[in-house]
Amino acid sequence: GGMWDPSVGGGVAVGETTSVACVGEVKEELGIDIHERDLKFIGRYKMPKIIPETGLYSNDFSDTYIIKMDIGREDLVLQKSEVAEVKKVSYEELKEEFENQNKFKNWVPHGEEYYYSMLKKIKNEITKND
Repeated sequence: GGMWDPSVGGGVAVGETTSVACVGEVKEELGIDIHERDLKFIGRYKMPKIIPETGLYSNDFSDTYIIKMDIGREDLVLQKSEVAEVKKVSYEELKEEFENQNKFKNWVPHGEEYYYSMLKKIKNEITKND
């Protein structure tokens, strides 16, 4: 607990697409309605990990999407069991946080490849829409 994560996340049900699961997780964790058609797929990332409860290795992956929205904190209804806090940051602030000397100390350990790849793809989307 107590770490930042740049995304919502969850499992995908049998027969469900990752984009449909994403829509559901955003509603569940942030209390906002989004549409699958507005999601922009930015990559599939390997997320291998040890499951703490069992000690077993899990070879998970994460399909990652971004969405451009104009919302404020007042629009969000946080799922307290999953999300303690949210904050809005600029691209520059996020980049600075990742490049800070304490790299990723306060972030869920997804790995540097994930964070830097995501940052690059967000920058590409920002510059494409300017």
